[in-house]
Amino acid sequence: MRNSQDEHEADHIMLTSLMEQIVVVERNLEENDQNFHEKLVTTEDNLRQKDEQIAALQKQLQEISDSDVVIHFRIGVLEDLVFEHLTRFCPRGLPMQLIADRIQDGVHGMGGNIMEICKFAEKKRQAMTNRHFTLISDPFITSKGVKMKLKVFLNGDEVEGETCMTVYVIMVRGLNDEILNWPFRGKFTLYVFDPEASNYKFVDSFVADPNHFSFQKPCTERNIGYGFLRSIGHSELGRLSLY
Repeated sequence: MRNSQDEHEADHIMLTSLMEQIVVVERNLEENDQNFHEKLVTTEDNLRQKDEQIAALQKQLQEISDSDVVIHFRIGVLEDLVFEHLTRFCPRGLPMQLIADRIQDGVHGMGGNIMEICKFAEKKRQAMTNRHFTLISDPFITSKGVKMKLKVFLNGDEVEGETCMTVYVIMVRGLNDEILNWPFRGKFTLYVFDPEASNYKFVDSFVADPNHFSFQKPCTERNIGYGFLRSIGHSELGRLSLY
């Protein structure tokens, strides 16, 4: 009888101990749950603040991008004015190299380039008999450090037919591409220049589309060309040469 009572008391003590342990565990779980909830709320607040900061930065970047487009447009206008001034005041009969040097010096700081086409009429006849005849300029580097070149179809291309001269701008892989800002942003303006008459003709201009693959950082030796698809008709060319 004594042993049975002792066993009962021992079981009661053990059960009481287990109950106390369960209470402690439940209390710890409640505290952990409370701590977790507080940390979760804090994390959500931090994430919300980060989202607001990211949204603010994106807005600033968009404003900077919009401002950059305006700046490039204004630079393009200045380029046009500089070119017009230089070509207008080049004396008639001035040697071609001197004319080219004057124009090059005037617009080079803003990214100008001159492509001389000698024996234009002869090359045009070649283009009329050879569908794949093209002229490609030497690579040049703009004021932004971007390397590019020009490609000219004197008798048009497969897109525009054989009634006009077509000019493309091609981004070329350069040594400094990794440190440049991409995609390329800027304005292109095309003139056709007659060195003998010191006369020029404004053809067209366009602002590079930063979303177009032609103006992304070149992944190969060169990008696909983009530009003045219908630059100037044959009837308008006359004795003019391209610059």
